[in-house]
Amino acid sequence: MKREGRQDMRKRAILRNLQGEKGSKQDITLSSNQQVHTVVVSLEELYRGCVKLLTVPVQEIDPCSVQLNIINTSKIVHIKIKPGLPEHTVFKFSKEPLEYSTSSEVIVITKDKPHDVFWREGADLHMKKNVSLKEALTGFSFTVTTLDDRILHIPITDLTTCNQSMKVIKSEGMPHVEEPHLRGDLFIHLSIDYPKFLSPDLRKTLSTLLDEDKGKNNTTRQILDSKLKSKAGNLDF
Repeated sequence: MKREGRQDMRKRAILRNLQGEKGSKQDITLSSNQQVHTVVVSLEELYRGCVKLLTVPVQEIDPCSVQLNIINTSKIVHIKIKPGLPEHTVFKFSKEPLEYSTSSEVIVITKDKPHDVFWREGADLHMKKNVSLKEALTGFSFTVTTLDDRILHIPITDLTTCNQSMKVIKSEGMPHVEEPHLRGDLFIHLSIDYPKFLSPDLRKTLSTLLDEDKGKNNTTRQILDSKLKSKAGNLDF
């Protein structure tokens, strides 16, 4: 049995990863003279669209050689990344851009580069925001820098809003690949940092404040009661 070469093993590894990912839409059958490459694309590039250049090794027939010698060289292929292009999109390049290449096809598969702030699901963007207890109780605002370098000012006004664990900003997600003038939404996942310990003095102060607020905002009291009891032990407000 013919031993599998390193290039074949690399192809199979890439395809296994591709087929194991949710959302993969294309089945690829490889032949021995096909090359498989991965191109990594940032969310900023996917937001705006771009052209990625990839250098691929090829074997060419030397057109100046009488004996048609084969030489090892490289070619640059241009990969057009449309705004909102899904991850694991497959590009196929045949002999045409490779001219005298003996390789029949070059396959390029896109892969999203992890982002420090956002992740995407379809055309929607998601991010996490940690919220202190003080911010949750008194309200606060923060800014988000978008993928096209705009600044969004996000207000959070009360505990009830934070307790919903989600703030949705309409049309601030990724472009839809087929209709790039339309955009998904930005989902901000809010995570309130409730204290794990409260001193007796702080318990007394909070209890007094909640008693004063009892007739004004039962929702706030119920939320705080439930969260602080689960985080800080058996607190009796």
